[in-house]
Amino acid sequence: MIHLVEPKDKKEWDELLLGHNGSFTQSWQWGEMQKREGGKALRFSILRDNNVLGCLSLYVRKTPAGFYGYIPRGPAVGERDLSDKDWSDLLELLHEIAKREDLVFLLFEPVYPGAFGNLRAAENRQPNKTIFIDLLNPLEDLLSRINKTKRYGIRYAENHGVTVRISDKSKTDFEKFWKLLQGTAARKQFGTFSRSHFENIFYEDISKMFLAEYEGHVEAAAEVIFFGDTAIYLHAGTSGKNEKLMASYLLVWEILKKAKQDGLKYLDLWGIDHNRWPGVTAFKESFGGREITYPDARLVVYKRFRYFVYKLMHAVRNLLQRFTG
Repeated sequence: MIHLVEPKDKKEWDELLLGHNGSFTQSWQWGEMQKREGGKALRFSILRDNNVLGCLSLYVRKTPAGFYGYIPRGPAVGERDLSDKDWSDLLELLHEIAKREDLVFLLFEPVYPGAFGNLRAAENRQPNKTIFIDLLNPLEDLLSRINKTKRYGIRYAENHGVTVRISDKSKTDFEKFWKLLQGTAARKQFGTFSRSHFENIFYEDISKMFLAEYEGHVEAAAEVIFFGDTAIYLHAGTSGKNEKLMASYLLVWEILKKAKQDGLKYLDLWGIDHNRWPGVTAFKESFGGREITYPDARLVVYKRFRYFVYKLMHAVRNLLQRFTG
């Protein structure tokens, strides 16, 4: 019989999560960030009898339509560690939590196709396709796998004085990044999270900010998560003023080198979509690596009318972002 147990502390949680190759979105730090943004983080070890099978973080968020639950890239379990009955028992326990928390709906983004496969499919919030670069290969091999044009761009940026540094988490550096991100969003016509969301990530200990500079000006910057054996190229922006310098190519290359230097196994370029983001996708694909596709999200709706209101408000907000920039 499956049952859930809350962890004692961060140390216990980190050991459990990393032992099951869990995502940073299930990490203790990400949960604390959810709290700072007004949500709630519920963390549970998953046990069958006295055997620990994995863990999950469930984030409760408030909207004008009510509360909803979200489990991104979870639960963290082995692909074959849970039987069909285990998945069914786990779902029943999550239904009980949903009732206790008065949730309008519960959204899962599982890592494996079989997880909660009998539930209604839904659109993923996290990108469902990404590029993974295997850092165990020699650096020369990693460079050779990069598109010829991008290799030229890396050398060009280096030879023309572009340098990359890691931020000391100063407020000034965040302001530079935020300005780049806003400018990029305006040029590319996409919406962003709130300033506080990016600022919360910036100050987390699992986050590093890389800045590519030329003659004292930041030309490109990225927030990168270093978690477990993987670095995640999470958010990035460019100035758009000196594109011929190709600073963004050097930026990714230096991130890759730092991740490899730190002994990590993978660089996750975090999010590709040929239809929605063709330019970004082509840029990321040019660095080599392999494409990873995650399963569809799964959804349980508990309060249909409130869910309808939530979806309507979400659609209106997206329209406003689209037409107001």
